[in-house]
Amino acid sequence: MRKPVRLLILVMLIALVAAACGAGGSSDTTAPESTTAPESTTAPESTTAPEKEVKKVAFFGFSAANGFAQATWAGIQEGAAELGVEVKFFDPNFDANTQVSQIQDAITSGDYQAFIIQANDGNAV
Repeated sequence: MRKPVRLLILVMLIALVAAACGAGGSSDTTAPESTTAPESTTAPESTTAPEKEVKKVAFFGFSAANGFAQATWAGIQEGAAELGVEVKFFDPNFDANTQVSQIQDAITSGDYQAFIIQANDGNAV
């Protein structure tokens, strides 16, 4: 009797984790297709800022020496190649202060339209 209950709990936990991983939204970096109103009506002008096309992505991993960060970097490179996006790995070598400084420098440079961060210290970031 205990084995089926444990199995059910395990399956439910796996489903919960899978749902949480997929709840982050779309990772599509292309602008949505625009829709136009029929010619007989006038569409209202947009009041939102125009979307920037993502050309460069900064990845702030834990450390280049970390296996998990390397696996994440490989996935980022693969996705970037498919989308034609340039990516750069910033290596703080497990130093939270260095990582925060790298993030600040990347923001100041204005070169990157998106960041992927594996925070060494979530509070500092």
